[in-house]
Amino acid sequence: VDPRQILRGALRPVGLFFVLHIILAGCADSPPPQFSDEAVQNAVYKHPEPAALTLFTMVNNRSGTGAHTSLMINASQRVIFDPAGTLRHVHLPEKENVIYGITPAVKDFYVRARARKTHHVVIQKRIVPPEVAEQALQLALAHGAVNSAECSLRTSQLLT
Repeated sequence: VDPRQILRGALRPVGLFFVLHIILAGCADSPPPQFSDEAVQNAVYKHPEPAALTLFTMVNNRSGTGAHTSLMINASQRVIFDPAGTLRHVHLPEKENVIYGITPAVKDFYVRARARKTHHVVIQKRIVPPEVAEQALQLALAHGAVNSAECSLRTSQLLT
């Protein structure tokens, strides 16, 4: 028996653990601070473009695997549903995985904060009927907190 095969076999589960840990790091488990209803109301922003759903997928540059997923919803207000997300800023009210006040500058900040040396952001935008965008917004607002590593699952459930 070749000792290298034994070593490779022994390391395979450990390597898989580390790969999964890295893949899921974008959906880490630090609970976001919860802002007051007043702070959320003061941050409401209605974007003038047509109703749309914009999917953000953060992709690992080395492996090509997805690291995090979120959804920007332009309906009666523009928000980002950021399930299990880790982006925090004192001027970005967040409640139950929804970030409020997504002005063009805030959207730019969000994308730039997610894109870094190790990751890039794939943006897929679809214009939708206003009723569809509003339904997505209401589902995101009613969704509640999301567990770690469930960002893509919860985002896809919201879209189906």
